Amino acid sequence: MNISEFWGQYYRPVIYTLMILVTVFVFVNPLGLPLTVEENSNKFYQAIEDLPPRSMVVINVKYGGGAWGEVGSAHKALVKHCREKDLRMVFISTNIEGPLMLEKVINEIGGHSFLGEYGVDWANLGYSPGGEVALASMARDPDGFHATYELDYYTNKVEELPIMEELWDHSDIDLAVDLITGSMLPMVSQWYVQYNVPIICSSIGANTPETKMYYEAGQVIGYLGSMRGAAEYELLTGYFGDALGSVEALSLTHLLVIAFLILGNAQEAFKRFGGKR
Repeated sequence: MNISEFWGQYYRPVIYTLMILVTVFVFVNPLGLPLTVEENSNKFYQAIEDLPPRSMVVINVKYGGGAWGEVGSAHKALVKHCREKDLRMVFISTNIEGPLMLEKVINEIGGHSFLGEYGVDWANLGYSPGGEVALASMARDPDGFHATYELDYYTNKVEELPIMEELWDHSDIDLAVDLITGSMLPMVSQWYVQYNVPIICSSIGANTPETKMYYEAGQVIGYLGSMRGAAEYELLTGYFGDALGSVEALSLTHLLVIAFLILGNAQEAFKRFGGKR
């Protein structure tokens, strides 16, 4: 059996094996391929950088397990970035899976103690049903968050958490972050349009075109688009995680596919024109 016959019979397992090997190699030995940081990702990063210490950041964890690969890395880098800047974080969720995603993030970056003292440096209020109605309720003065949440995710009374003594309604939010799989229209409508709360966003790829429209309209300060945006944010923060490795793996596997396309076409051309006349 010559090479041409072998390739014709076994090209599928050869391609799959090489794709797997390239992907594993890149995750084990990152190559540091060049990555251009887009303006929207830089503005997402800068929005955090510009906040003074102890600013109040409200983070809506509005994604589930199916979006972990696109949003999870950005979520982890965001929490680390906020801790480095000594920002206070209050987590809410209008997605029922959101609190589980937050717990996964916390466990992967070092546990609850990494975020500081609970109730002082951060709080997890948990899931609130109603979507846009819930966001409208939280932002409403004079006590929207307290009216919406009686207990936090861990069943502590919200009114007894020191951090919540300084978070009552929209006027106490220094920056809002939407980590989403669906539309960010609810937060834009209820927090930005109504009260001009500054917002940044990390979304899955399918929602990036919509998010870009809000960004270009000036209603969102900056955003991260899917895994690529998360990789750019990891590069900016220096918190190298899964996103950078994934983007490198995607780049190399795409190059591998292109190489196979060239090889296949060259082989076909040789068969047609390189044989005996």
